[in-house]
Amino acid sequence: MTPEPTEFQSSCESQLSSLLARTGRCLESRELQPDPLRGVDTPLITGLISGTSFRVYIYSDEAQLHGPEIDHRFEALDFQTKDELTSAFLQAVDNAVAN
Repeated sequence: MTPEPTEFQSSCESQLSSLLARTGRCLESRELQPDPLRGVDTPLITGLISGTSFRVYIYSDEAQLHGPEIDHRFEALDFQTKDELTSAFLQAVDNAVAN
């Protein structure tokens, strides 16, 4: 059984979807699955950004943007709030898809 997304994941994914829609993109091949590193009770959202080679990972309290020459990790310890983490992640995604 796949766990439900956390509040952070739902918010982050919603904001990501809005950002991508503004650029004519979407999250393709979206999957919600148990996080293989944290256990079956912890959800992980993954997906490809349409029209790119970039993949996003939205963990229960962190995010990652991975692709050619990019591997940006946004970890909770590096930000004072989850909103700051989400903003930094979205800015990195915006910059990546703009290039």
